[in-house]
Amino acid sequence: MAIRVHIEGYDSLEQIGIGGMAAVYKARKISIDKTVAVKVLFPYLATDASFIERFQREAKAAASIQHENIVNVIDFGESEGSFYIVMEYYQGRTLEDLMKERAGVPLEVAAQIILEVAYGLEAAHHLDIVHRDIKPANIIFTNQGGIKVADFGLAKKSDSMTMITQQGKVIGTPAYMSPEQAAGRAVGTASDVFSLGVVAYELFGRRKPFEGKTYSEVLEKIQSHRPASVTQVNPVVGPEFAAVVGRMLEKSDRDRYANATAVIAEMEAAMEKAKITRDRRRLASYIKDPDGYDAASTEKAIAQCLSRGTFFLQKGQHHLDDAELEFRRILFLDPNNERARKNLDRIKSQQSGANRTITIDAAASLEKPAAATTEAMTAGARPPRRKWAVTGAGVTAFAAVLVTAWMVTRTPTRPAPSEAEPAPASMVDRSLANLSTSDQAGVATKAPGDSTQDTPKTATGLREPQRAANATDPKNVSGTTGNKSDVAATKPNPTPSKPSTALRNEPKATRSGSEKSTERQDIAATGTKPAVEKPAGGTAKEEGAQTSVPPVVKPPDGNLSVFYLGGVGEFFVNGKRFAQQPPFEKVSIPAGTYRMACRMSGDSAPKEIVVTIRPNEETVIEYEIGRAPVVTSE
Repeated sequence: MAIRVHIEGYDSLEQIGIGGMAAVYKARKISIDKTVAVKVLFPYLATDASFIERFQREAKAAASIQHENIVNVIDFGESEGSFYIVMEYYQGRTLEDLMKERAGVPLEVAAQIILEVAYGLEAAHHLDIVHRDIKPANIIFTNQGGIKVADFGLAKKSDSMTMITQQGKVIGTPAYMSPEQAAGRAVGTASDVFSLGVVAYELFGRRKPFEGKTYSEVLEKIQSHRPASVTQVNPVVGPEFAAVVGRMLEKSDRDRYANATAVIAEMEAAMEKAKITRDRRRLASYIKDPDGYDAASTEKAIAQCLSRGTFFLQKGQHHLDDAELEFRRILFLDPNNERARKNLDRIKSQQSGANRTITIDAAASLEKPAAATTEAMTAGARPPRRKWAVTGAGVTAFAAVLVTAWMVTRTPTRPAPSEAEPAPASMVDRSLANLSTSDQAGVATKAPGDSTQDTPKTATGLREPQRAANATDPKNVSGTTGNKSDVAATKPNPTPSKPSTALRNEPKATRSGSEKSTERQDIAATGTKPAVEKPAGGTAKEEGAQTSVPPVVKPPDGNLSVFYLGGVGEFFVNGKRFAQQPPFEKVSIPAGTYRMACRMSGDSAPKEIVVTIRPNEETVIEYEIGRAPVVTSE
């Protein structure tokens, strides 16, 4: 039944709500012709002088808070025996109404609602004012996308009296009370943090953390029951948000965030990690068309989960748990998604098979065969993972392999290949197998259309890894490059490879000028001085040096891993398309600086970056469409 009242200076009073202490009216302030909300205390409360004194004190405190996320108090007073508070009026609906209409709120919308409420509470907490009744019914969602905290009628200074009961009941809403408030103890700003944590759990988990059939059962659970993590209730919610909500719901106020400022810092960090920005336009779009926004948000989330789940499946056995989480998220958003259900069945079958094997990491004991790796890269296949799964009967065979590898490492160094035996391809040549077949000219080739043949440089002036000489050509005895200017150096020397006895016995100072000229040409072509055979009758040490060539120390390679988050595409190195399509990991590549480019399906142009590959380190490139590639080294 509506309560009829008359407030001087206001007309057109229309009751729009009723609570435990007061009725709320929509009215017009005559002097400024503005629509306002007027909260009028129930008549039976007006007979208690101590309560009226407290009400007026709290109304004055609430009027001191001015913030965009607070329903500001305009006026308060008494008229014809009725005590009232005048507040701003907003077109919109309460969060409670919205949650009753819908099964759930999208993750990014829920996160921003919590952050906006925390901003409003921060303004109150700075003035040492505690709201004491944070709940969805006191959170207003305006049509312009604003979030307003309303009803500071229960607010009080945190150092004043403890909570008051009326007619044997606790003031406040039981489901959202803090443990200390439910027990009748003094409350502070940490109590509002707990109540906001209950609202956050309900928004993220789509159910209340403390439920019961009676008020006493709810209050008992608030003080003793620890709810499941919100990620267990809703797998779409990431662990970064679950950690914030979990701390907000700590039973002891000493273990909780002390105030709303601490909540804001943690929520902003969690939103940044989840790549959610604070955008009022998002809230406006949602409140304008919740059904359309929810459908588009769900479709986008399912596509992202499907892409990530497929990516984790491609990474193999050790990422099945990650893939399973992504497909469970899809089923939470769309229980009828058959593709996600089939992938989950596939994962379960692989996990059950994995439980019957013993997993051994052989990376620390055995080196990956270079030839096998080269063939796999040339074919465009992913490099084999250095994880071996063997049955119990295969452990003996594995031990034999270890012994064999140890014996191989003790084999003496093989002499350098003679002119009749071609030398093996260099490490740089092997790494170039990572490029597509049409790009076998090498990583360091110039852009198409460049007619010059000298050593190329990138547009940024960075050094390119040099391609090794064609060591398989028996005529190329000096190890020079294949440039035109070095053709003469690659031809057989008309002078015999072994000088005559007279030349060997001739002192160095008496050699002819032509011989010295030839030696200078060799040095200019190869960068090293040609070896001269020692005179006969030398020491054993000298003779041994003539027949044993020190092994060539090759610079160690680095590893490159490229992951595309949310799609597939192409990858380029120095303008050449890489043979392996992302995602791939730990592909051997010569140390050096490269121009690399990422292009995902949907990109209008590749995103180019300069990447330095360091020896014996893994460089990881992660790329998400719409963002710049991220490069990290491990």
